[in-house]
Amino acid sequence: MESLNLHQVEQPIRSLATYQDVLTRVTPENMVILTENQAPRFVMMTAVDFERQQKRLATYELLAMLIKSKSGKEYSLADLKREFLSGKD
Repeated sequence: MESLNLHQVEQPIRSLATYQDVLTRVTPENMVILTENQAPRFVMMTAVDFERQQKRLATYELLAMLIKSKSGKEYSLADLKREFLSGKD
């Protein structure tokens, strides 16, 4: 499975006062973690990286459902699609 190999840059939230500078640091290879009192609070990433992450999470969820279906009750493909698309755990 492909690894994102993202780099992190930590910035205090107050740096959003100069958000243009912060935004220039966000690239496909570089996410920015905004901190508050030196603790991580928010993550800024490109829309492309966000979409890639969402697809990867959906893939993991589907894989977990498939593994679950092999360990007990059998599900039809229609059942899997319905459960997957409903967003329920």
